[in-house]
Amino acid sequence: MLSKEAENRIIANCDFSHYAEIVKQECLNVTFEMQRPFILLKPKVDKIGGTWIVSYGDIEGIGDTPDKASRAFDSAFYGTNSKGKTNDN
Repeated sequence: MLSKEAENRIIANCDFSHYAEIVKQECLNVTFEMQRPFILLKPKVDKIGGTWIVSYGDIEGIGDTPDKASRAFDSAFYGTNSKGKTNDN
């Protein structure tokens, strides 16, 4: 068993700020994900053959996986392609 002095030295030498930053970043990631059009609009998700299709009205995303299709849907919602450029260009 450690003495109280040894425990205090160990605690004093521990820097948890790095872990706090990681938790902060993960909270921001979750916040971003919860604001995606795919999450907020709850579009219809279908699988036809090996292709996933996410649709809501006239907005559609297609991909090989549900994640790729949902991200394609988000891009279509914002009017951008997979490289972040508007579909008008």
